Amino acid sequence: MPKEAKSEWAPYWWRAWRERPPVRFFAAYRAIPAVLVSAAQFIWKRNGHSSFTEMWVAILIIVSVYLTLFTLEVVRNFVLASPANIHSQQSETIATLTKEIESLKQQKEVPDVSPQEQRRRQMVSEKMKALGPVGRKILRCIADHGKIKSMALEAEYDFNGAALNGFYQRAITGSLILYENHVVSINPELKSAIEFVLAEEREKDLKG
Repeated sequence: MPKEAKSEWAPYWWRAWRERPPVRFFAAYRAIPAVLVSAAQFIWKRNGHSSFTEMWVAILIIVSVYLTLFTLEVVRNFVLASPANIHSQQSETIATLTKEIESLKQQKEVPDVSPQEQRRRQMVSEKMKALGPVGRKILRCIADHGKIKSMALEAEYDFNGAALNGFYQRAITGSLILYENHVVSINPELKSAIEFVLAEEREKDLKG
């Protein structure tokens, strides 16, 4: 057997020996009543020709039988019961750790959101619905760029003037965007909420 295997098995069996269940059925003290009964019976029936050697032999036999049974139960607990108990403990530990890991994963996947941010997300979601499908596409385009010139929205992305004017009216009034010097940008205060709602929409589109 390789040295590595020996080094792994030695601590395991040492632990199995330390954690073996106590002897229940053939503990040494259980021989005491039988010894006392045997001695009392010998003394009660003893006559002048009886030798105390017979009593000691009987007591020795009783003690030897109990010691043998005691040893067998110790070996049985060490070889069979203790490994089963260790396996059960390890299984319970693994199950507990697995639950904790899953809980930590869920906490990581769903980070804590402040009540204020939740309200912002709800508000942004409602205002984005009022933009209509084209308006949401324009907002997504602005969010992807961070900042973009209003002329670029019409020239490069084929949004017509009427759609853009309607979008500006609703988005500026709803504080979703800022418009300054013909440059359009997402309102910084609502940026995280807007990105969250847009991401939700993308996920729904992919699933749909």
